[in-house]
Amino acid sequence: MAVEDSTAPKFKEQDLQLWQLMIAGSVAGSFKNMTMFPVRTLDQRMLHRSYSQRHVGIRQALRSVIQTEGPSALYRGIWYMRHGAMGPAQFVHFSFYDVSKNFLSTGNPNNPVVHVISWAFTVVWSYAVSTPVDMAKLRYQNGFGNYKGVWDCAKRVTHEEGISKF
Repeated sequence: MAVEDSTAPKFKEQDLQLWQLMIAGSVAGSFKNMTMFPVRTLDQRMLHRSYSQRHVGIRQALRSVIQTEGPSALYRGIWYMRHGAMGPAQFVHFSFYDVSKNFLSTGNPNNPVVHVISWAFTVVWSYAVSTPVDMAKLRYQNGFGNYKGVWDCAKRVTHEEGISKF
């Protein structure tokens, strides 16, 4: 029989306020996305035509980016992504999940159908926030067009190609 430590703090999700869950989700999601940013950059480079025609692997892509553009190219666009999509999208993600789960649960918070439906709502709304910024960031990051930054890219795409491009 396990002995429970009475001095250890008791934690339940219900003890947290919605704003605390949203901030925690924003910080956790941002940390995850920022940690994986260089890998996503290399992935996008490898999908780009100039890399894919040569069938390069991740090591060759990493070496090529560092030699031709410098190590900072692995992080090009990260601050725009952090402030424009990662944090806000995670903020929306956690808040919508918690609100929809509470709304749909009708007294049974462990109902798996409620979790699935809540997750679906969550994904739709968080992607609505992150996709436009992500598209502009990818264009800027991969050098499509002569953009001064992600916001310049977003303005020009909206003006030249229309809002539906996002």
